[in-house]
Amino acid sequence: MASDVNTELSGAAAPHSDAALGEVILETRDLTKHYGGVHALEGANFTLRRGEHVAIMGDNGAGKSTFVRQITGVEQRTRGEIVFDGRPVHFDNPLEAREAGIETVFQTLALADDLDVPDNLFLGREKTRWDWLGPFRLLDYKAMRQATLDGLEKTGVKIPNIRNTIRNMSGGQRQCVAIARTATFHSKLTIMDEPTAALGVQETAQVENIIRTLKEEGEPLILISHNMRQVMDLVDRIVVFRRGRICANLMKEETDGQDVVAYITGAKTRTRRKMGAHDGTEALIMGCSQGLGLAICRELIAQGCRRLVFTTRDIRKGDKVATELAKSGADVHFLTLDMGDIEAVQTMMYSATARIGKINALVNCAANTDRGSILDTTPEQWDAIMNPNAKGPFFALQGFANHCLESGHPGSCVNILSIVIYGGLPFLAPYVASKAALGGITKNAAAALARHRVRVNGINVGWMDTPGEDMRQKTSHGRKEGWQKKAEAGLPFGTLVKPEHVAKQAAFLLGPESGVVTGSLMDFDQQVVGAYPDTNEH
Repeated sequence: MASDVNTELSGAAAPHSDAALGEVILETRDLTKHYGGVHALEGANFTLRRGEHVAIMGDNGAGKSTFVRQITGVEQRTRGEIVFDGRPVHFDNPLEAREAGIETVFQTLALADDLDVPDNLFLGREKTRWDWLGPFRLLDYKAMRQATLDGLEKTGVKIPNIRNTIRNMSGGQRQCVAIARTATFHSKLTIMDEPTAALGVQETAQVENIIRTLKEEGEPLILISHNMRQVMDLVDRIVVFRRGRICANLMKEETDGQDVVAYITGAKTRTRRKMGAHDGTEALIMGCSQGLGLAICRELIAQGCRRLVFTTRDIRKGDKVATELAKSGADVHFLTLDMGDIEAVQTMMYSATARIGKINALVNCAANTDRGSILDTTPEQWDAIMNPNAKGPFFALQGFANHCLESGHPGSCVNILSIVIYGGLPFLAPYVASKAALGGITKNAAAALARHRVRVNGINVGWMDTPGEDMRQKTSHGRKEGWQKKAEAGLPFGTLVKPEHVAKQAAFLLGPESGVVTGSLMDFDQQVVGAYPDTNEH
């Protein structure tokens, strides 16, 4: 999930990538800064999640501060993209970054020497009174002084006289003012560049307490530091820069100081991984909190997929799944989405591409399996099943196809259907109709999109052993715990269809190994449609 690396090393493949916390708050893609012939920063891909604290480490001149200056608008990048709080941004100056919600303690502190503490804290965001006077309103010095005292007390920073100008303060006091300015105002992201470099023991402890407070409040932080003890104590993840490139992305609990130093000095580098069938796949999986959707995510990542977005209706399950998948080193994101909410489905492609860029693989996997027959299904039940099972996937595929056409790259979609499209059981009437409709959509879209190099295929899945089916059998049919064993005893191969087996087929159809195959509806079951048992068998 946190990507980070250069043109030779994709961020997802960096060693020990991070685990998910919340949604992504900051992402950089191929962020690069050249000063003439000097390549200070090259191809930095980086992701930070809400509530996550990440340390950036590296030797002097490794590109750490350059990286921060590009994010905060101090300098303009040579190339690359920055996505902050879900949208691409281009800050022309640090004030724009601050207005967007990024508070920064720069290595140079960026304080006004001839102003006192309140004036520095509120520089550019002064409190005023008599606002009804418009441009003639007055500065509210009393309110700013009180807010300054409250902020200093909250952060634990001690300044003997806040009316002193910055010029008359020690280096440590100046540093504390800069940090208090950042911590006093609630922001979406805090960046600290060597915040304790000029501080004594007591002041350093105060700064570390401020950082812990930010963590407790769920505010994300980027910390640039050379202090190994401090880093190991305060952050969740460590990103190492070397010679302008990100060379390692390490979870704190999976590394130690010696390991980090080895990456900083170049004594340790990543061993290249073996190429997989899905090395170039950037996937969107619709419906992945359990069962088949989760199995497909796992299979794609196992085959080399490094960037993946999935949808789920449950944010807690999404967090759990993203955490698991990201341990592989992949750049994983999730979106909360109900496939029955068509307006949300129509805007989903923008949200997904904002997180991982282009998408060249789509799986429509979400479904409502509620029961209903031709005799008792209500219009409300019909819509509740048809919307997520057919209408939602139709517009998801529409968004995906338009994205591929606009970006000029090929794509592949797999729609998860059901063997019941051939008729099914009486109590599955609206479900049968929805999956049969999706089968027709699959064929029609495959024919329409073939000339644009977008393939569309479907899998007619048989009776499958998933958590969702387990719940459905117990609630709708009164089955008891362990019902699977009895059901499997009556099947030809003695087993229900397993999600991991279907996932391999989905990965095959999505990937290059399936060649030009499009418009296929593959039966994935042990019952042969149209065949009957031989009644003469003994």
